[in-house]
Amino acid sequence: MKPLSYLNAPFWLMGVVGAEKSLKKNPILGSETLNRWGLHKKRVQIAADLAAARRKRLATTLNSEDRAFFDENGYFVTRNFLPDADFEALKQEIFGQPFEAREMRQGAAVTRMTPLPPAVLNVNPAIARALRDPRAVAQIRYAASQSGQPMGFLQTVIAQPSGKKDPQTNVHADTFHATSKAWLFLQDVGEDDGPFCFVPGSHKLTEKRLEWQHQCSMSASRGQDSHHASGSFRISAEELEQLGLPQPKRMAVPANTLV
Repeated sequence: MKPLSYLNAPFWLMGVVGAEKSLKKNPILGSETLNRWGLHKKRVQIAADLAAARRKRLATTLNSEDRAFFDENGYFVTRNFLPDADFEALKQEIFGQPFEAREMRQGAAVTRMTPLPPAVLNVNPAIARALRDPRAVAQIRYAASQSGQPMGFLQTVIAQPSGKKDPQTNVHADTFHATSKAWLFLQDVGEDDGPFCFVPGSHKLTEKRLEWQHQCSMSASRGQDSHHASGSFRISAEELEQLGLPQPKRMAVPANTLV
C-alpha cells in the first residue's frame, strides 16, 4: 500500500460505522485479521438488529397477510397489482413515447435504465400513480426497513443468446444490510425469459448464515470475483444446502405482478 493512501484512513474508519460494503476498496473492512476477530460479523449482526427494530415500527403499514409472508420468505409477490384500467393506462404511457435511457452491459446482458424524476412523473400520471401506490411503497419500505421514498426507473433487460455470463445470475446478496428492490412487470415473464430469482428465507440471519458471512469476510478482498470482493457475496448451490436454505425460486409471473 502506498504511504499516501493512508491519508484515506479517516474515511475508511467512517465506512466501518456506515453502509460501505467493499472489502477490496476499504482495507479496514477487508482486513483478514480484523474480520477473524469478528468485525464483519458484528456489522452484519448490528445491521440485522436495527432492521428488525425498524420493521416493528413499519409493521402497521402492511396488512397482516403480506407481513407474515415477507417475514417467512423475505419477499412479496402481488399479482393483479393495479386495476385493469390503471395498468392499461400505464402501458400506454410507457410504450407510447420515447424516453431518455442509459445502458450497462454485464456479460451477455444489457440493462437499460430510464430514470423517472419528478419532471417525468408530472406529465405521466399513470406512471406516477403506480410509483406512488401506497401498498407498493409500504412493501418496499418494510423490506428495506427504511421509511424513505423509493427511486423509480423503467428497466429493460436484453439478454443475448451467446457471450460471457451475466455475473448477476450468480446467486448473491447485494450487501450486508437490509435493502430492497421492486419490479412491476409490464409483460408476462416466462421460465425462458431469465426471471428474477430469490432464495426464500435467506433474509433471516441464522447462526449458519452469520458464520457463512464471517468465513466470506476473511478471504473476499483477495478473491478473483470483483463483485464478491466488493461485498456482494456470491453463494453456490452446495453452500445454500449447507445453510439449510432452498434453491432460488424463479419469479415466472404474469404481467401486472409486483415483486
